[in-house]
Amino acid sequence: MTYYSFKDSWAKPLRCANAEVEIGEASGHSASSPEFAIVRSKFGGLSHLAHMRRDPLDFFCSMRDHYGENPRLNIGHHRMWLVTTPPQINALLMRNECNVERFQPALRVMSQWFHDSALLGEGARAKSSRRQALAALAKDRLSENAKILRERTMAAVESMLATDTAPSVDLEHFCRIQTLQNVTHALMGVEETLNQGPFVEAVYQSSEIIVQELTSLATLPTIIPTPRNFRKRRAIKIIREHVARIVELRMAIGANDPRQDVLSAMIFHLKGDKRKICNEIVTLIIAGFEPTATALTWAFYLMGRDREAVISLQDELDDVLAGRPPDLDDLEKLPRLRRSVHEVLRLYPTAYSLFPRQAWCDFDLAGLPIKRGELLQISPYLTHRSERWFHNPDQFVPDRFRVEPIAGSYLPFGAGSRGCIGQRAAFMEIAVVIAIVLQRVVPGPVEEEVPVNARFFLRPGASIRQQWFPREAARAETPRFAAG
Repeated sequence: MTYYSFKDSWAKPLRCANAEVEIGEASGHSASSPEFAIVRSKFGGLSHLAHMRRDPLDFFCSMRDHYGENPRLNIGHHRMWLVTTPPQINALLMRNECNVERFQPALRVMSQWFHDSALLGEGARAKSSRRQALAALAKDRLSENAKILRERTMAAVESMLATDTAPSVDLEHFCRIQTLQNVTHALMGVEETLNQGPFVEAVYQSSEIIVQELTSLATLPTIIPTPRNFRKRRAIKIIREHVARIVELRMAIGANDPRQDVLSAMIFHLKGDKRKICNEIVTLIIAGFEPTATALTWAFYLMGRDREAVISLQDELDDVLAGRPPDLDDLEKLPRLRRSVHEVLRLYPTAYSLFPRQAWCDFDLAGLPIKRGELLQISPYLTHRSERWFHNPDQFVPDRFRVEPIAGSYLPFGAGSRGCIGQRAAFMEIAVVIAIVLQRVVPGPVEEEVPVNARFFLRPGASIRQQWFPREAARAETPRFAAG
């Protein structure tokens, strides 16, 4: 059920007309990585760079299909390892972080949007910022957030059903607006509805521009009047003005108690320094908004294609909640819901590739001979969709998570010290919104398979419209709503 497919050809890399391929042997003859392909592009890696720029995920998939697991490639003047196997992924993220640093040219591209926020920071300051954010996302705060989420989601669904008995929902639009409102209210403590349309569009433009610049040999200074720089300056201006307005509103309300919400914690710990606060909040809103909205879009799309999964989830919700809305503590009592969220994130990890690392010394990565200066790229999508690690990997099978995945095989939020800081909050929001919606409606079937659009996050490549039927009507006429 995906636009991309794999040949699972890890055993023998294939020949390619535009590259010379040499087979390397892992040091120590590791059984987990017996051999790997060393690929030397005949065009100095420029063809690889062009392919990555055009469609990053298609590039990763085709490299894996042609050259097997863990190939070493030329990307422009860089050598890059595409690390796809759990032993090597786990070794990189959990045991070898001291041997790598995040790729500095990529950090410079990102700094245009996020400036000196914790996302890009290194060392003690970054660790301090992460600790502050984690404290603000502690369980007691998440419980309050869950109450806000359920109230807003219930109101949105009831409003739709009040105007149309079986509304046709633009999934991406609904999930974007709902998630942005939830993030603004629950994490920032601001209830006023701001002009959200331009902000949403600016965030989505930023995703496109960042990918273009990350895959360019050189990036022109922003002051040069090119069409892309014009779009970039405008998007940055809209995003930062929107965030500045949120910060101003929260400071006007009063934010002397860091336990109130994430924004209050930032205002308190950064001593009211508006510039630094805005830098952190830009990161938190974008990181908390677009990935969550996209994951929810994919969740309802998948459920519209699997009626049995919806019935199973609704039965569990009825048994455990008996009609009341869920709170944070209820998630532990809803294993089918948790497994379903995990399966959505396995099939469609919004962070389909992690931030590239660069080795600053020679070291052995579970059998792979890494040299100083080489890049290491992890794509969770490749590992999540491999038959080697997940049976029938393209199928929506939540029950596969009855068993703990192999370490390094499932990482929708990354792992290690650079794992997503808001993963608990994101998982909670996805689960609560799904539960609230399914308590009231049955997502209708989506007949057409939707391709992916891999930019900075993994978005749907086409609009998804889905009819939502009130549960009473769907239960009374079950055959009518059977998935195609």
